[in-house]
Amino acid sequence: MDLTGADLTGVYLSGANLRGAYLTGANLRGAYLTGANLRGTNLRDTYLASADLRDADLRNADLRDADLRDANLTRADLSGANLRDADLTAADLSGADLTAADLTRANLRAAYLNGANLTRADLSGTDLSGANLTGESRIGQVGGMGPGRPTLLVNVTWSDETQWPDDVGSDMRRRSEPLGDGRYRVLGSGNSDAELGVSPVPVR
Repeated sequence: MDLTGADLTGVYLSGANLRGAYLTGANLRGAYLTGANLRGTNLRDTYLASADLRDADLRNADLRDADLRDANLTRADLSGANLRDADLTAADLSGADLTAADLTRANLRAAYLNGANLTRADLSGTDLSGANLTGESRIGQVGGMGPGRPTLLVNVTWSDETQWPDDVGSDMRRRSEPLGDGRYRVLGSGNSDAELGVSPVPVR
């Protein structure tokens, strides 16, 4: 299905099967996509601001440069999704599965990531200023390569307002350099010291 550039503002597609569809550059602002099957869908440069994507299947979807500001992605499955350079400012990702997702340079300022699974996700260069990662968020797991590889947090920007799980905050501060104005950047260039490994049991 090719919907490239289509104007689908506010459209009701809850539970729709859009697997593998082409929605590049489409306008889906305020669209209702709860429980929709968007697995492997091309959503690059798509406008999804304020869209309702609760419980949506976005596994391996291409969301590069997508506008997801204020989108509701509660419990969405984004495992393996490509979210490079996506704008997720103030998006609700509570309980979302971001296992092995590519969030390189994504904007997650003021995003809600309570209980999100970020195991093996790549957050290199991501902005987490003011984000909330409390609850039972999985930031990473102990181990080197393979399924237990920690979340990659190289050059991630965060702020005094960023809320980390209790066992992570002090470690993040130790691994970061101050940028001024209450903001910090995680040090490292891909070495193991820049990878944050915590218990495989969800931290509270």
